[in-house]
Amino acid sequence: MELPEDRIPELDLETQFRKVAIHVLDARPATLLFFQSIMKCEPDRFKALNRLFHQAQPGLDGAGWVVTRFAGAVYLSLCMGDEIYIRLIPQKFSPQALALAKRFDRFMDCSVATGITASNSSAMPFSLAQSLLSQTV
Repeated sequence: MELPEDRIPELDLETQFRKVAIHVLDARPATLLFFQSIMKCEPDRFKALNRLFHQAQPGLDGAGWVVTRFAGAVYLSLCMGDEIYIRLIPQKFSPQALALAKRFDRFMDCSVATGITASNSSAMPFSLAQSLLSQTV
């Protein structure tokens, strides 16, 4: 899938060191609105969430990929420099994507029902779970 040169990112994040453009290609509308609302209404919280997601997702430095389960859907995030592309993985391909991501330690499970145990290295970190709790959204 080729994106037009003039495409505006759905989320644009100014970090301490650089500007990151986040292109959300086909996420569920409610999920995108959730993060856009936090970005607009609580920019410091959005930056903290972004930092926590980035730290918790192995392989997103420079050029890399990660599969994340979030809000009942499975997403592929592809990072290339200052751009991150997020794509919803069709349900019929989700089991294969999860298996591949787990095999290469590129999976983070952000589902609510996940138990955080020593044997579950893919579990969402507790600090990220706390930060995702809605405060004003």
